[in-house]
Amino acid sequence: MIKEYQAKWREESASWVEFEFRVTRKNEQVLDVADAAIAISQSGIVALKFCAYLNYAAYHELFVRAESLKIFGGDGKQLELTEFLSLGETYWEAFSRRAWRPPALT
Repeated sequence: MIKEYQAKWREESASWVEFEFRVTRKNEQVLDVADAAIAISQSGIVALKFCAYLNYAAYHELFVRAESLKIFGGDGKQLELTEFLSLGETYWEAFSRRAWRPPALT
């Protein structure tokens, strides 16, 4: 059973239910995504990898595999993959334009 599980490239240090329970708006939890990658096969099968910090402290690598992908914005509008990727590019371009300032000495 373990060999079959690992043969599907699945690693799980916490169950998905447990992880979902930890990341809730109600408890003001934050999942800070440091890196992400997406792969889509010609048949439409999707693989996502997220490297993220839960509450800026606990590092997690999340792997999600699915037969299809539907992305929704905070307003409930469905986004095409190209629109979603464009949002990410826009974010990082804006982020790179911010001037870094060293913390003030006290």
